[in-house]
Amino acid sequence: MVQLHGQESPELCSFLREKVKVIKVFGVDKTFNLKSTTRYDSFVDFFLFDTKPPLYGGSEHQYDWSVLSNYLGDTPFFLSGGIRPSLVNTIRIFKHSKFKGIDLNSGFEHSPSDKDIDKLKKFIEQLTNHE
Repeated sequence: MVQLHGQESPELCSFLREKVKVIKVFGVDKTFNLKSTTRYDSFVDFFLFDTKPPLYGGSEHQYDWSVLSNYLGDTPFFLSGGIRPSLVNTIRIFKHSKFKGIDLNSGFEHSPSDKDIDKLKKFIEQLTNHE
């Protein structure tokens, strides 16, 4: 899989999709228009909805995931944006027919790109073994 965070065209996504699965990332903030995703619908395998940071890179902040209730597209998506261990219950109750998974990133790191394996294991266990 390849995860695309830039201004890639649907045509480039289609070209890449001939070789690998494609995840197109969208930065979500209060002004994000979910309809802007439709031009990619038949050119990617998944969307990833992440917090739109002021600068390039992760912000460790969570956007208002309830905006995704208005997503009516056909492309399945991953949830991202400030996911950390304390959000396990919030993720459990998040529902959407196109929701396929979560993106675990900086909330599970000792430092940039250095994942905390114990924190990941504990979170996954809590997420999957709830009562």
